[in-house]
Amino acid sequence: MSPTKTLHYFNAPPGLTKEEIEEMFEKCGTEKPTKIKQFNTKNERSSTGLLQFDSKGDAMEALISVNHYSLPNPNVKHLTSPPCMLISCKVILVCSYDMGALTGRNRRGIHSVSANSVLQLRTCVCEGYANLFEELCKHADIKVKKISGYSKGYGHKPGSQFSYSQQTDHAWNAVYINGRWQFIECTWGSGATDNRGIYHQRFEDFFFFTDPRHFITAHFPYMEGDAEGSKQWQLLEKPVALEEFSNNIAPDILAMKLGLRFSHNDTVINVDKTVEIEIVDPNKRLCVVSSNLFHISGQNYSDFTYTRRVKPGIFQTEVRIPLQGKFELQIYGSTETDSKSLDHVITYMLTSRELNSNVEPYPTIFPDSQRYFCELIEPTKGVLPANTNVKIKIRSPNMVQGLAGMKEMRQKSNNIWEATVLTPGPGGSLDVFGSDHYGCDYRCLFIFQIR
Repeated sequence: MSPTKTLHYFNAPPGLTKEEIEEMFEKCGTEKPTKIKQFNTKNERSSTGLLQFDSKGDAMEALISVNHYSLPNPNVKHLTSPPCMLISCKVILVCSYDMGALTGRNRRGIHSVSANSVLQLRTCVCEGYANLFEELCKHADIKVKKISGYSKGYGHKPGSQFSYSQQTDHAWNAVYINGRWQFIECTWGSGATDNRGIYHQRFEDFFFFTDPRHFITAHFPYMEGDAEGSKQWQLLEKPVALEEFSNNIAPDILAMKLGLRFSHNDTVINVDKTVEIEIVDPNKRLCVVSSNLFHISGQNYSDFTYTRRVKPGIFQTEVRIPLQGKFELQIYGSTETDSKSLDHVITYMLTSRELNSNVEPYPTIFPDSQRYFCELIEPTKGVLPANTNVKIKIRSPNMVQGLAGMKEMRQKSNNIWEATVLTPGPGGSLDVFGSDHYGCDYRCLFIFQIR
């Protein structure tokens, strides 16, 4: 959502003239629109139209200055959005995140955190977003608080321990609305940074009036060296300690929106050889889950993970640890069965002190195995010997036909599908397919490598 030179106005009094619009901008001390387009509407209760300005900057200043100008309209008794929500949208439209300041490539962000500087430069870090939002709320007579603290944002590694001796790394706001304080997170609501360090501006409404139980998973307030006094800004009946905040998991937006529950609530898991993590979706909206496994050296060991859909709303990710050390387990998911891209759900840190020399990777596992609720029974190792008879055995309640290589699989009791197949020569592969329609629409479920 990028700023433009054109603003859309609505819910204005019926019969509002161009002259009255221009007078409104003059009284607010901001540039008047160069073009005004008023729409003919059958609605006699309000009017709507477009305002065009010479530049994006003029448009944004007009949006900030004129939005709360009072125009009497007997037909409209209240706004459909809280004023602070409108202000937060303005902050997002005005600002772009200064990745150079975050990564240390430049120091401009350090000097551009005041509200006036942010309006001039149109770029800032979190403190700039929070300062501008605070200033605009004060002008609109909205009770507001700027909060500083620790966050599990870009660059955070699961298992990293926060300490009060560390400098705080983030800022956000709270506003007092409808008799209670509520969180506003303009920085994270404006967009996100991907794994390559590239910032993508994208409005995310989850971070406005966020449930404090969700907010505390990634935000911990700590201001003016007062740990006890800062607890009230968790907005929780039972505040959490900093050590607990460090150790707790930090589910991502999709997980919190869906209300996902996890079998492991500590972000660090000590593993001997294998670990199984279960994800429960109480509303059964999650359709696909995948996982990546990286050693802290950066080496990819994702073929040592196997995620399956046990039944609607329940997923299990099994991980085999191939060597000693620390691993990041990244779990992704989607509510769409055929989604081309998945959203980050959660990341764990797995640690192992065992030397597991005989651990085998899993076969390549495809998302359609989850469509059919497939469980791979045997073989569970991804590499098979060449020119050897091997029994392929899977369980699926949804399949009506299956193929192992070119051989048809037979259905047994308890939704078991079997076939004994002669593996090809070295360097080949054995592909397993399934379908929930007779005679067509085979989908690849598993691929075994041959040596």
